[in-house]
Amino acid sequence: MTNCFNLEDGAEGHAESVEVEITYSGRASGLDIDIAGYGDKSSRPGYGTPIHLSLYAGTLTLRVWADINQEEPTHTIDLEGARENKRIEAPKEIDPLDPQQIRKLSPVQRTDLAAFINRMMAGPKPIPKCVHGAHPDRCEMCATGMDQGGIDANGNPIE
Repeated sequence: MTNCFNLEDGAEGHAESVEVEITYSGRASGLDIDIAGYGDKSSRPGYGTPIHLSLYAGTLTLRVWADINQEEPTHTIDLEGARENKRIEAPKEIDPLDPQQIRKLSPVQRTDLAAFINRMMAGPKPIPKCVHGAHPDRCEMCATGMDQGGIDANGNPIE
């Protein structure tokens, strides 16, 4: 089956579009996606398949030949994590003290929540102090760029 359509550039500020011809051919070994003008190393011009979707070792896998001069795929993507039954719905409101709600979060969501709680508990970052008695923005020693953590009377940075 062949489809032709205009593919618009998704990059901001680019209004170009290109007419693309894609041929899909499915068989027991997988689905080949051929794009006119693109191919792979081992195929004749006009017959290349730069994208192949297949079942590999029990997992739906997408293989891409992004370099026509390479025999093996440049990218192999395991699609197991994209299964709809793997979706984790986060509760609308999280009570950070409720372990039942926290267990339902994905590891990334738990990490984000922990980082947020730590930032809130830490409070605002203190303004660097100048040990000379002057304000950091007016101290000659601090004006040298050594004012990150303050400096001591000898001009050494305080970590």
